Amino acid sequence: SIAETSFVASHSSRLPKMNLPKFKGEYSEFKNFMSLFESLVHNDPNIPDIEKFNHLVNCLSGEALGTVKAFQMSDENYPKALASLKKVYVNKCLIFFNRISRHFELSTIPKPSAPSLRSMIGGVSAVYDSQITNTIIIHNMKHFSIL
Repeated sequence: SIAETSFVASHSSRLPKMNLPKFKGEYSEFKNFMSLFESLVHNDPNIPDIEKFNHLVNCLSGEALGTVKAFQMSDENYPKALASLKKVYVNKCLIFFNRISRHFELSTIPKPSAPSLRSMIGGVSAVYDSQITNTIIIHNMKHFSIL
């Protein structure tokens, strides 16, 4: 079928037709970035490591780029640069504090209304769900309250 043909054609090319993800250094975005990067580039056996390294560098900016910029671009350094990036951004303690800080960024509701309450509950739920998803447990949760 046509759908199968385009899928096969996109897989047989050196790079996927979809745009590579960008990462600036936000801890909360790293997991999604890495999942996409690994599926589109890293896990493709037809792309040499030096090209993977080049694509990685082109996907990064800001602090994230600084993490890998010290490595000279070579086949041997690609896994080292990727490991360095993961070491910095797969830090459960920093991810936890980043997510908790979002609690304090939630705006106050000057005049309660259904839409504003739904928005606040959505924000709190997103932070809480992300904690559960990443298996970060807040001990003594009974002493933690949102006013």
